[in-house]
Amino acid sequence: MTAKNRLTLAFGAIYLIWGATYLAIRVGVREWPPFMFTAVRHLLAGPLMLAISWSQGNKLTISRSELKHALIAGTFLLVFANGGLFLGEKYVSSSVTSLLIATTPFWMVCLELLRSDGERLKPSGWAGFLLGFVGVALLIGPGLRDFKSEQTLGCLIILGSAIFWAVGSFYSKYHSVKTSVITITAYEMCWAGIALSAIAIGSNQWTTPHLSWQGWFALFYLAVIGSLLGYPVYLWILRNAPITKVSTYAYVNPMVAVILGILVLKEPFNGKTFLSMTAILLGVYLVLRSPIKKPKPIELPQTLET
Repeated sequence: MTAKNRLTLAFGAIYLIWGATYLAIRVGVREWPPFMFTAVRHLLAGPLMLAISWSQGNKLTISRSELKHALIAGTFLLVFANGGLFLGEKYVSSSVTSLLIATTPFWMVCLELLRSDGERLKPSGWAGFLLGFVGVALLIGPGLRDFKSEQTLGCLIILGSAIFWAVGSFYSKYHSVKTSVITITAYEMCWAGIALSAIAIGSNQWTTPHLSWQGWFALFYLAVIGSLLGYPVYLWILRNAPITKVSTYAYVNPMVAVILGILVLKEPFNGKTFLSMTAILLGVYLVLRSPIKKPKPIELPQTLET
C-alpha cells in the first residue's frame, strides 16, 4: 500500500470512528457521571494499549523528555479537551456540540499563523474552511434555538475543549518523539485516566452508576474503538499530514452523526440535510486539495548577512 493510500485510509477511519463518538458520549453521560465516564474510558484504554504495544515488540520504557511530552499532550488533548467535551455534552445536544467542535480548524490555523515557519493555506483552502463551517451550521443550526443557562455554560465548556484540542494537536505536531505512536499514546491515556479520576473524586462524581446495556456499550465503543483504534491513527496522521488538513475531521463528524441518525434512529433526510452534507464534503475536498505554502524567509540586507 502506498503512503498516499495509507493516509487516505487513516483519514477515512478518523472520519467514521470519531463521527460516531458524539452519539456514544451523549448516550453515556445520561447514565455515567461525565468525569468518571471519561476517566474509566482512559483507565481501560491506556493499559490495554500498553499491552498491545508490548505484544508488537515495542519498548515500554520511555525517556524523561518523552514522558514530559506524554504528560503535556495528554493534559491538553485528553484531560482538558476530552474531559470538557464529556462534561459539556451533559448539558448540550450533540448537534450544538458538533458545531462548536467544528471551530477546531480555525484555532489550528490561528496557531499556525503564530509560527514564522507555520503552514499557510492558499485561497482555495480558506474557501473550503468557510464552506465547511457553513455546511455544519446548516446541518445543526436548529439545535441552537432552545438555550438555557446550563446550555450556555455547556457551550462555553465545549468551545474551550475545541481550543484545548487545537493546542494539544499543535504541540504534538511540532514536538514529536522517537518512540512508537502506540506507546506514547498509551502513556497519555494512562495519565489522563489518573488525572480525570482525581477530578471525578474531587467533584463527587466517582459513584456507582446504574447502567443499562446502552451505557456499557457507550463505554466499550469509546474505550476500544474510539481510543484504542482512533486516537493512535489521529496521532499518526499528525506526523504525516499538514495540521490544517488533519483538522477537517471536525466538519465530517457531524455529517456522520446525521447518517447514523438516519440509519439507526430512522430520522428524516430532507433537502436541507442534503445541501449541508454537500457543503461539508465540498469544503473538506477544497481543504484537502489546497496546497500548503510556507512563509517566505525574510531576506536580510547584504550588510547584515554573515
